[in-house]
Amino acid sequence: PNSFTPVPNVGAEPPKRAQHTVAAYASSWKRHIAIFGGLGDTGVLGDFWLYEVDSGRWMQGDGPLFQGSPPPPLTKACMASLGDSLVVFGGRGAHREQSNATYLYTDQPDFLGFSDTTSPEIVHKWTALQATGEAP
Repeated sequence: PNSFTPVPNVGAEPPKRAQHTVAAYASSWKRHIAIFGGLGDTGVLGDFWLYEVDSGRWMQGDGPLFQGSPPPPLTKACMASLGDSLVVFGGRGAHREQSNATYLYTDQPDFLGFSDTTSPEIVHKWTALQATGEAP
């Protein structure tokens, strides 16, 4: 039978939301659950959160540790893990416009031997992908 066990929540948690996208992924050094966007009390959200499964730590994906061009605020997007990266596709924007854009999130260490997602030695990067061919 299935069972559920409470897990620790260290640090600030993401605000409540609906119509968000979530995916689990594992890099060679950490296991994460990622949350992006959704519909919150203030409208359509464009925030990105990482939950480190082993430490129970939440980290909001903005600030100096994050580089590149993240997706705009979206609801109903799709997110999937692709190796140690995440891909976000589609969704609906703040003005109810449908998106067919694709974004890649990667977190790559500059060196081996660290143990903290918040280390400045880890590069968190968003890249807007230029798709070829016909969009679905």
